[in-house]
Amino acid sequence: MAEAFLELIGWILIDIIGHGFVVFFRGIGRLLRGKPFLLTDQDELEKKYLHRRVSVSLKFHDSIERGTVGQIVEITDKKTALVQFQDNQGKAIQVDGQLKISVPLSHLRIKRTKRKGSK
Repeated sequence: MAEAFLELIGWILIDIIGHGFVVFFRGIGRLLRGKPFLLTDQDELEKKYLHRRVSVSLKFHDSIERGTVGQIVEITDKKTALVQFQDNQGKAIQVDGQLKISVPLSHLRIKRTKRKGSK
């Protein structure tokens, strides 16, 4: 009986070390704060894309050329997002009277932002 208990403790420790202490303690912290332990697919997409500056990698509309910069304002599903685009002067681009345009995520590239103090 004691051997089985020690073996179980050993497997638990190996599992914790194998997956990393950081992941373990972040999960415990999320549970203590009442947040869900695992994020849903929608949460993961919002964490990655929401409010990010993006550029279009492929031309998909007459008024939106390749390289046009915009900002993701909403994730509609796993494959599309609503994006608000700007022209070179910073004015919002309208397509069919709409400021928010549905764009496949595969057509977007996240723009890197410069950090303060970097050249």
